[in-house]
Amino acid sequence: MSDSRLVLIDGSGYFYRAFFAIRFLANSRGLPTNAVYGFTRMLLKVVKQQQPDYLAVAFDVKAPTFRHRQFADYKASRPPMPENLSRQIPYIKRVLDALNIACLELPGYEADDIIGTVARRAVRRNIDTLVISGDKDMWQLVNERVKVFDEIRGKVYDETQVQAALGVSPAQVVDVMALVGDSSDNVPGVPGIGLKTAVKLIGQFQTLENLLANLSQVGSRAQRGKLEHYAEQARLSRRLVSIDSEAPLELDWEKLRRRVPDYAETSRLFKELEFFTLLKELSTDSLARPQVKHEIILQPRQLRELLRQLEAASRFAFSLYLQPRQAMRGELVGIGLCCRPGQGYYIPLGHDYAAAPRQLPRDEVLAALKPFWEDASLPKSTPEAKFAHLVLARHGVGLEGVDFDPGLAAYLLYAGRNKYELGELALEYLNRRLDSYQDLAGKGSKEVAFGQLPLAEAGPYAAESCEVLYLLREKMLARLAREGMSEIFADMELPLSEVLAQMELAGVRLDVEFLKEISRCLETELETISERIHFFSGEKFNFDSPQQLARVLFERLGLPTFKRTKTGYSTNMEVLRQLALFHPLPGEILEYRKLKKLKSTYVDALPALLNPETGRLHTSFNQMVTATGRLSSSDPNLQNIPIRGEWGTRIRRAFVPAEGCCLLSADYSQVELRLLAHLAGDENLLESFLKDEDVHERTAREIFRLPAGQIKPQLRRRAKAINFGIVYGMSAYGLAKEINVGQKEAQEYIENYFARYPQVKVFIRETINKARRDGYTSTLFGRRRYLPQLQAKDRPTRQFGERMAINAPIQGTAADIIKLAMIDLYREFRRRDLESRLLLQVHDELLFEVPEGEVDLVSALVKKRMEEVVKLAVPLKVQVRIGDSWAKTDY
Repeated sequence: MSDSRLVLIDGSGYFYRAFFAIRFLANSRGLPTNAVYGFTRMLLKVVKQQQPDYLAVAFDVKAPTFRHRQFADYKASRPPMPENLSRQIPYIKRVLDALNIACLELPGYEADDIIGTVARRAVRRNIDTLVISGDKDMWQLVNERVKVFDEIRGKVYDETQVQAALGVSPAQVVDVMALVGDSSDNVPGVPGIGLKTAVKLIGQFQTLENLLANLSQVGSRAQRGKLEHYAEQARLSRRLVSIDSEAPLELDWEKLRRRVPDYAETSRLFKELEFFTLLKELSTDSLARPQVKHEIILQPRQLRELLRQLEAASRFAFSLYLQPRQAMRGELVGIGLCCRPGQGYYIPLGHDYAAAPRQLPRDEVLAALKPFWEDASLPKSTPEAKFAHLVLARHGVGLEGVDFDPGLAAYLLYAGRNKYELGELALEYLNRRLDSYQDLAGKGSKEVAFGQLPLAEAGPYAAESCEVLYLLREKMLARLAREGMSEIFADMELPLSEVLAQMELAGVRLDVEFLKEISRCLETELETISERIHFFSGEKFNFDSPQQLARVLFERLGLPTFKRTKTGYSTNMEVLRQLALFHPLPGEILEYRKLKKLKSTYVDALPALLNPETGRLHTSFNQMVTATGRLSSSDPNLQNIPIRGEWGTRIRRAFVPAEGCCLLSADYSQVELRLLAHLAGDENLLESFLKDEDVHERTAREIFRLPAGQIKPQLRRRAKAINFGIVYGMSAYGLAKEINVGQKEAQEYIENYFARYPQVKVFIRETINKARRDGYTSTLFGRRRYLPQLQAKDRPTRQFGERMAINAPIQGTAADIIKLAMIDLYREFRRRDLESRLLLQVHDELLFEVPEGEVDLVSALVKKRMEEVVKLAVPLKVQVRIGDSWAKTDY
């Protein structure tokens, strides 16, 4: 038995594998990081699983090797390293340095030779070696002390496994490879000798030299002739595939010994690369974790002392803990507070477990803290401002003076990141580790409700989280100021969180009986469509099964195939739309899928989501999801209800006002095209809006060169698609699919458009160029969207970045405008003490519930405020409609 274990990693194979496994990843400054991230992730996994005593990563070097001197065409067929990968190599080496992992290179030799050399020396030292590589070349190194681990297959190859997998011993691997050759390395081998034949021959003759010395014993005349003719080529191939285990490598075994990472350097590097999840997961034994004093408030005297500290404080941070964590339904079980560094408090209100101590009455605590929450002059921080507004409002408490929400700050600074956890921000800005909620309470089926946690665990967690929140404020506000986003944070995102909370609190009323009627009608319609599907297919089958549908479409009906999947031919929506041009069945399938989704997602699901206490539907508005700044909604998503079409209209009819009220819809008209006119400054486009023309009809006249009277609805629809296609950076290919014309014709439409609106083309070109220089685009209000895709070398990714560069400033500014309008109207309603309230925001539309006595006032007020919220080179226009349902709003 050996005393130690060595792990050797084929670094070159590792980073190539990582590069191609992760399609695209970059930090916000445009540096590609997919290979670095994948390499680091795999490396840390190996270290964690194997726990080696010694560890090293070997790399190829760019210089020619001894094999090139023997055979000039060695690896000649390999394409050059992709530029996006070569840019990442220095960072991979920096990762190894930061993790204190030995990096081995030797000019004139490959990584395989380095691994072979170190493995042989390890055997002499009585050290067991595990080689991490998916390359079968490494099997020649296998012996009683050396094994090869193929991570892709999840299999360790010892002598027995190599024999079973290849049919020869590890020592015979090079002889087999000499006969077969290796096309990836341009090793010629013996033409016409495949793997099966090579294994059989080496199994019979044991070695290549013995085979070549006894060719007369080879049974096949054809094989004998090939071996005779290519004998020297086989010998050359053997030399090329043989790993040199005696390379002149200077080796310091102490440098190979596994050491703890240099956390300071790792932290700096991972922050630069924006690997915050990896930074959090990395062992942080060397990272100082400040001791935060915490106090659990259980006695009235403790609460009085805390109130005195709040009275003297210049600001404070707080968190609210619910069970379950649902703002509209959860029970408030605790409050975390911090009003100075190093000290945090937790006030338990509803912890219920065996031996739980008696806690202060919830109403008394809320009443005591209410003056501080409602004091607009006292700055306060909270991890989720919208959540805090909503929870406190449910308990009759206002919230004023919130000037910091770390999630909203991070959302502006890193638009497009998937999540904005407090723990990741603590690592980035404070260089300290903070346990996550999941670390404390678990997740999924194992999650423990916060109120079930012992105070000895919940108290320190809440206190430390609030202290981190308190400290983050200064650093993140300073960063926002440096990035020029202080105003959009303070004047738009933070105030909007209160507006959204009040919208969620208000909810919307549903006509449940009407939805039941729609459900019955849809069921009947789905049955009718099912009958038509079976009629057109000529048989009954399960058309919800992609495999059965594909069989009917492509085998029974013989329709053309467009796209394959792993399991057969695709039957997705795009494919069915193309097939609908050839046969009625695909169109019926599309209609069936659409109606079935509407029925399950909305008609049948919405009544079950009504709040039992309010009897209304309370969607959740997501402020930190879309990279452009647009709001989204969930639980349920009300933004995906079709605007047009019979069934979408019927579903919207189920959204009704409270008794004595009506619904008011206010919708921005063509706001994105108006913004394009403003940003591009194109005279023709500006003139169209200033004259209040139908911009789509004018575009149709310009592109199709027809007088006004000859613009038919179909041409206007095409012009509309072109107008919006330009805004969304649509290519000729995309436009052709959208309006169902040939790609050449679509390209002509685009060229005609730019001929009539030349400054739009200039705007697009300059916007893309500026985004490529800066790494981001900005809205009129300073919201940024970083676009690392613009630096990608592969064309599809780069083109996606270009489309986003065109679209983000326009769509983002439109989102900012409606946010400002929402804030302005919310404040104006409060100032005038109106009972009207904002219920929903869907794309460019706002929906209000208005008492009948306020209709005239609110109609005029909403239109005026929305149209005047910002001054552009062209006027904003808002259509206001009123009705007894969302669908039946009318002038």
